[in-house]
Amino acid sequence: MLNAKNKASSNQLPEHPLSFRFSSGSGRRSPTIEGRGRLAGGEERVLIVARLFTQRPESSQFWSITGLVAKTGEDELELNTSLHRRFDPTEQGVGQLKREMSQIIADIEAQITTPEFRGHSLTADEISDMGREATWEGAQERMDEVRIIRVDANSGRPDILYAATGGGGGYILRGSAQKNMPEYLRLGDIKEGFYEIGTDWMRVATIYPDYYTPRQQKTAESGLRNLFPSAWETHYDQRLLPGESFARDKEDFLIAHADDLIMMQARASPGNDSLMIVTAVPGGDLTLMGTDQEKTFVMPYSDIYDGGEAASPGRDLGVVLVDPTKYPEYVPEGEPSPGM
Repeated sequence: MLNAKNKASSNQLPEHPLSFRFSSGSGRRSPTIEGRGRLAGGEERVLIVARLFTQRPESSQFWSITGLVAKTGEDELELNTSLHRRFDPTEQGVGQLKREMSQIIADIEAQITTPEFRGHSLTADEISDMGREATWEGAQERMDEVRIIRVDANSGRPDILYAATGGGGGYILRGSAQKNMPEYLRLGDIKEGFYEIGTDWMRVATIYPDYYTPRQQKTAESGLRNLFPSAWETHYDQRLLPGESFARDKEDFLIAHADDLIMMQARASPGNDSLMIVTAVPGGDLTLMGTDQEKTFVMPYSDIYDGGEAASPGRDLGVVLVDPTKYPEYVPEGEPSPGM
């Protein structure tokens, strides 16, 4: 078993050399930070841009990071989606932002220069020749792109593939690759498994790290720990402590507050956007919605969504406790108040 905590703390992600230029923005244009450099020996150009997304006075800044690497066949890959990151508006925070930008470009270059990370892309004709095998989970969606990541040495058949579909896609494991997935991470049967790109890909990266960049490996370890804590503990043979897993902390919080009212829904109060009408049930139990256990209160918007001392406990875990002694019950107009 691996020691992920020690590994994560000792391994610094590689960084690509970049020069940075800051633009303060004007009018409707947000401040930006451009990162210039050479990718895989090419010409120097802007490779990545961070744009200030939101900022509150004396609070964290949210930056949108977008890679500008164009996709040109097998030679270059594209960072398809913008990443949103929160950094403190300090010199140290800006330094962290620039390091992440450098790490993103280093990751992209690794995919360009290392065939094991990129895999072998199939042509449209080759995908068509795959027949039923070119469908995602039982002919539900046709594959638009297929990359062979690994070929089984014994059978000569691809056993790890990446597939993109109109609705998403992910990784497909077949044959020995699927058979060797441990039960606590395996999806599907012993012969074939589909691992969605959203979260399930990290299961594959945990068992087959050689086909993923250092940044992807770190993301997979963090994702598995935060979303699938039991699987993480089994794989790394360690017990997670409070504060080390989002899912575990949320689970423990809900158990500790099983008898307390937890917000299930919230909508703006008519005529007053600073107040929210909140529906809550004990322990966040969905089965109690619509029963006499369901209660409705009026809460300030800031207590739900903003930080500070007034913020509800559990807010960082996506859970909002509703204190019935602190907030008034909501009474629809024309109906008597509680107790009348």
